[in-house]
Amino acid sequence: MSTLTVLLEEIPQLVKPFHPQLTRTFVKSASDPGGSSIRSRAAAGLGALMKHQPRVDPVVTELVGGVRAADNDIAPSIVLALAAVCKSAGKNIGEGVRGGVVELVEEAFMGGRNGQFLLIWYGWWLMK
Repeated sequence: MSTLTVLLEEIPQLVKPFHPQLTRTFVKSASDPGGSSIRSRAAAGLGALMKHQPRVDPVVTELVGGVRAADNDIAPSIVLALAAVCKSAGKNIGEGVRGGVVELVEEAFMGGRNGQFLLIWYGWWLMK
């Protein structure tokens, strides 16, 4: 994961042909039950990848659905990936999909099942 992220940051034009495969890899790894370090590296990689994508709506929609479907151990990692995508490619997110992200954050404020992910989202924005 780390090596792929470095490649995306250093030579994005050479990795561009592999964006669809990398997107699948990073999204799947963001919800990997194997460990939080894999999930956090996948989140960073997905953020780096989405900087160079004009269409991010399908990925954001999938991540929002993943947060809602995931258990309490994995949902915060998917939120971290969602925050990375929103931070790096926020200008490319359509209004409808952006509304879904806002709705997810509002649910966290209302004390939904995954209230802890709001802290991760906030922490991500403070770190960058």
